[in-house]
Amino acid sequence: MVIDEAEAEAMRGLGAYLARLGHTHVAMVVDSGRADTAPHEIVDVTTLYNNARLRMQGLREGLGANARLTVVSGGHNSIESGIAAAALALDRRDRPTAIAAGGDVLAFGVIEAMRRRGLTPGRDISVTGFDDIPDAESAGLTTVRQPIRDKGRLLGRMLLDPSYTEDRVVLPTELIIRSSTGPVRS
Repeated sequence: MVIDEAEAEAMRGLGAYLARLGHTHVAMVVDSGRADTAPHEIVDVTTLYNNARLRMQGLREGLGANARLTVVSGGHNSIESGIAAAALALDRRDRPTAIAAGGDVLAFGVIEAMRRRGLTPGRDISVTGFDDIPDAESAGLTTVRQPIRDKGRLLGRMLLDPSYTEDRVVLPTELIIRSSTGPVRS
């Protein structure tokens, strides 16, 4: 049984959107799945869990061959991990022009790390998330919306309804553009 939101396809669209804005140096903040992980750059992408790997692959494809993508993690899916991973990307001499977080919660951490450095999302550095959780709208977060409620209902049906025979379902996603992204500043 698999429910798939077309992870790679959704991030391919997000990457293409960032490329249209002129972003060629992007960092991706991912969930390492562990709370005790120190912030680090991901060199071996096979260590990422499947969704993160698919999202990274799609983002890379959407950005295009001339873009540079750095993948970083600060630990599990939390604001604190997003802050830690973003610090690693933001404090580099060759700071990225955009940061794509693997989830909205991590993106909130990225935004906080930027604010601590006097940077404004969408003006100084673009920030994106994935999920479109309720707080994303009020934060102005550009994100990929996935149908979370539909996913839950469908999973329940797959588990409980013996007459339901599909073993793989692909759910649609939608890029939601808000103020946390903008063109590269010259």
